[in-house]
Formats: sequence, C-alpha cells, structure tokens
Amino acid sequence: MKPEKTVAIVQARTSSTRLPRKVLLDLEGQPLLAWNLRRLARATRVDEVVVATTTEPEDEAIVALATELGFRSWRGPLEDVLTRYVGAARMAEATTVVRVTSDCPFIDPGLIDETLATWPRPGVDYLGFDGYPRGLDHETMTMAALLRADAEAKLDYERVHVTPYVYRNPGLFRIDAIGHEPNLTHHRWCVDTPDDLALVREVARRLGPGDTFEWRAVRALVEGDEALMAMNAHVRQKAVEEG
Repeated sequence: MKPEKTVAIVQARTSSTRLPRKVLLDLEGQPLLAWNLRRLARATRVDEVVVATTTEPEDEAIVALATELGFRSWRGPLEDVLTRYVGAARMAEATTVVRVTSDCPFIDPGLIDETLATWPRPGVDYLGFDGYPRGLDHETMTMAALLRADAEAKLDYERVHVTPYVYRNPGLFRIDAIGHEPNLTHHRWCVDTPDDLALVREVARRLGPGDTFEWRAVRALVEGDEALMAMNAHVRQKAVEEG
C-alpha cells in the first residue's frame, strides 16, 4: 500500500495581470514567494512543499528561486492550473494535497497544522477553509478527488482555479469546511495589487525582523491602526468565474 504523504502545492506564475511578477517582488529582503514557501515549510504536518509553475520561459525565475530555497517544482500549462496540480502531486507521490496560492506571504503554518490535525476526516474528500483573513486560505483534498476533478472538469474557470468542480458538486464529492467566527474575510493579506503590496510591506516592516510572526499578530496590528486597515480596503476580490 502506498504510504500516506501530505503535499502542499503552491501555484505560482509571473504573468499576473494586476501586479506582474508579484511573487518575485521584494518583501523585507526576500521575494514574496520565499516568504510563502518558508512559512509553509514550518508546518509540521506537511511532508513536502512543491511549486507548480508554468512552462512559460519567464517562469524559469520561479523554478530557480524554488531550487535555491530547496523546493522542487513542476511545470505545466499556463491556463490549466488543475493539470499543473496533478503533475506536481504525482511527482511528489501525494495522497493528500493542500492547495495554496503564492501571493500569500503571511500563510500561517500553525493554521495549516490545525487543519491537518483534523485530517483525514472519514468520508470527506475535500475540506474547505473560510472566515479567516484572505491570504491565509488553503484547501485540503484527497488525491482521488483531485484526479477526478482533472478527469471531469471542463469549464475554463474550473481548471484555472483547481477546486471549483469539487466544492460546487456536493453530489459527487463529500465536502466539509473549517470556518472562523466572527468572519474576518474583510481583512486582505494576499497580494493582487500595488495597494495590497504596500500593506504587507508595512506589516512585515513593523512585525519583523524575520517572517516567523503568526497570523494573530498581523490581525492585532492591522485592527489597531485604521490607516493600515484602509490601505487596501477598496480592493475587490475577483470572482472565480473571472479567471
């Protein structure tokens, strides 16, 4: 029998439209992607962290950075991120996949471990995560669920965003979720725009040096400073169908 292996797969590309090359931009002396990978690697219940990037020439820089930091990469189609995930998961021989996006420099290893402490859940294929600040998001699923989504998902947004085919088909997949009360999704610590970048840079400057602070420290800092709260409050989160 194949041994259990939990793999966090980080999707990354340089061709983001609202803030090109964002994952390579500087955050207190490290690229955003380095923050993401190093913090993820501190999750004790994750066996390996892998980068899923594209075959586009400009994304060689992502592979080089990941290699420099000691992480493996898998390269696949630019627009078919689901195919990339399957390739990365197969390479790593994953039985459980944790999906993370690379524009989340404050991803919290403690939260990842709290999620995985409840996994596997008998009879559950996919475990969502909601109610926390944007930028802490992660999704957990069985390898079987990922493979079925790859085989059956046809719509463009289902393949760009990896998991909509799973969580929008509760008749096909057994779904559960972890949530937070009160809802904190009005906080935005992911990086899609220059204003998002300005916020995370200011937070990192104040909470540094280093990247070891946990998410509650970020919340306390931001909620205690109205100017920080306002820096990216106007930024709209794209709908899944927008790609």
